Formats: sequence, structure tokens, C-alpha cells
Amino acid sequence: MDEGVEGDETRTKFAVRMIETKKPGFLTVYFAGLDHEEHASGPGSTQSNATLERLDVAVGKLVSAELAAHPDATIAVVSDHGFVATDTDISLFRPFIDAGLIKLDAAGKVASWDAMPWPSGGSIAVVLSRPDDAALTGMVGTLLEKLAADPQARIAKVATRAEIAAMGGNPQASFFVDLKPGALAAGFATDTPLARPSRTQGMHGYFPTLPEMRSTFLVMGKGVAKTRNLGQIDMRAIAPTLAIRMGATLPDAQSAALNIAD
Repeated sequence: MDEGVEGDETRTKFAVRMIETKKPGFLTVYFAGLDHEEHASGPGSTQSNATLERLDVAVGKLVSAELAAHPDATIAVVSDHGFVATDTDISLFRPFIDAGLIKLDAAGKVASWDAMPWPSGGSIAVVLSRPDDAALTGMVGTLLEKLAADPQARIAKVATRAEIAAMGGNPQASFFVDLKPGALAAGFATDTPLARPSRTQGMHGYFPTLPEMRSTFLVMGKGVAKTRNLGQIDMRAIAPTLAIRMGATLPDAQSAALNIAD
């Protein structure tokens, strides 16, 4: 898939034509260009702002086409995460290898492991091969405490399994490491140091408490309140909210629908 803004503009042309000729009752259009550019040049960069301006034009074309086809349509714009400028790659693989938690073969590939970091952008899930092993959990916890005390590691918080569950995080993780803004998790490589200059200029995937991770929900349509500020919402409320607008319900939704009526 073309993830650049040019690909988004092509998808816009297809979507507008589909609206004009098929008049679907429900349509989603995905834009990847801003995410792609902010990874490459960082949020707020000249290139990212130029991409945003082009996407604004694309959204305008979609809105105009939809309102022409369905004057009473509900139209929503949703983003899935925010962005942070980055300058440093952080790799926990080397410390885990040195601690004997990851064992390599002669070719430098993983032969076995007791604990494995799973890079997740601005955070790192730590999965244990034996999550109920108290000794292993203690060993990994001690290593993470040591790393968190090292300024070079750029660790903001180490969440325990109970804290992960409370946040609705990955249930496979026994620990979750949240990095400080500006740092991001590096991929697996045996020769990567703990910290090195980042090859990516922007990242997401930090804990949701970071304000820069907040995303956007905009909605308009017949019967939708104008200029209302919904405040900070749970993005899991968006799907049931839009379902109600289409005369449907999502009884298994994890969050209640929002009140957007005027």
C-alpha cells in the first residue's frame, strides 16, 4: 500500500467516485500519509504540516461529495494516536542477553529465552516464558529497576502485571516499560547498544497518560450538536456512538456511546 500523501489523494478520488456512483450507506476511508511523514520528519515539521494541509483538502472533497449524496449524513474524522518527536533509540535486547535472559546460537540468532522485550514504539512489553515463575519475575523486575535508574535508558515507568491489567494493556506482558518522550524502542539486533541516535524522527505507542498521545474525534451531521467540546473521551466509545447514528447497537462494546445529540 502507498502510505504517502499521494496514495491518500488517490484513495480520495476512488472514495469520491464511489460516493457519487454507489451512494453507500456506510463508508470508511483510511489516510496514512500524515503518520508516514511524521515518522520520517517528525510531528510539526515543514513536511508534516504540508502533508496535513493536503489531507485537509482531501477531507473537504469527501465531505462535499457525501453531503451531496446524503444531505443528512453523519461524518466523523478519527485519528488513532498522537505523536512525539524522537531522538534516541533504546534497545533492551543487549541487557537481557547479558543477563542470560536471552540466549543466542553461534549465528547470533535467538536459541532460547526466558524473558523477551517486545518493542511497541514508545514503550516495550516484556514477556516471560514462564509468567508464573516468581524467581524469574523477580530477576526481570530487578533488571528493569536497574535500567530505570540509568538515565541513558530513558525509562519513564515500569508497569507491573496488575498495572497493565488496570490500563487494559497486553495481557501477555508481565512488565511494560514506558519510555520518556523522545526515546523509542529499537528492534532486535545483538550489536545494538542500550542507546543510540534515533533513525526515526517521530513515534507513538507511549502510555496513554502522555498528553501528546491524545488523538482527535470530530463529528458532524443532522441532529449532532454543533461546537460541543466532548472533552477527553475513551476512543472505544466512538464505534457504539456511530452505530447508534446508523440505527444499530453494539451490545458487546467496551465503552458506552457518547451523547452527541443537539
